[in-house]
Amino acid sequence: MIAQREFSGFEVRSLNAPALMTFTTSMWLAMNEVHSYCIRAAKTRL
Repeated sequence: MIAQREFSGFEVRSLNAPALMTFTTSMWLAMNEVHSYCIRAAKTRL
């Protein structure tokens, strides 16, 4: 039982790492898109 619990905890960690990296990357890309959009909007306004 204990070994199974430890393994499931390890499984969760190994599954969470790629998901977290994907989430962070997508958030970073979204921020970059918003930033570049704001710059384009400011340039067209000028």
